[in-house]
Amino acid sequence: MLKPIFRARCSAVLQVPYAAHGYGSFFVLSTLDRHYQRDMTLEEALDVLRKCINEIQTRFLVNLPKFLVKCVDKDGIRVITL
Repeated sequence: MLKPIFRARCSAVLQVPYAAHGYGSFFVLSTLDRHYQRDMTLEEALDVLRKCINEIQTRFLVNLPKFLVKCVDKDGIRVITL
């Protein structure tokens, strides 16, 4: 099972249930804190990602019109455009 790892500025490495990096992480971590659940289905996870994207499109300075999601699971790798 893949587990996200977060590397902090002071070289601390933490195993976390989800991760967001870069300037956009300031906007989406609160959304992930609120809506993440351990046993989500793919559709539930995509719904949380849509909420994160909505936050980025509302608050971020740069216009990012579409996002590409790569889903890795037991069925292989799929590309999903949101």
